[in-house]
Amino acid sequence: MSINVKGILIVFFCMPLVSCFAQNAAIPSFLNPNLPISQRVQDLIGRMTLDEKISQMQHTAAAIPRLSIPQYNWWNEALH
Repeated sequence: MSINVKGILIVFFCMPLVSCFAQNAAIPSFLNPNLPISQRVQDLIGRMTLDEKISQMQHTAAAIPRLSIPQYNWWNEALH
């Protein structure tokens, strides 16, 4: 039984590349700053549940941890 050293070396050196591509594929579109805003917004809205969308319409918008959206209080964001 012989060990294929060349095959083992190829696998060893290619694993970081495969891992890198797999991680990039897992990034949601709404977090990709290279995409157009409209595409990012549509992706984010499509991922939100109805309850999450409703929670964002109040002046004390709740955090949505699974989408990396922080809590925000926008009570005084408009000119009076």
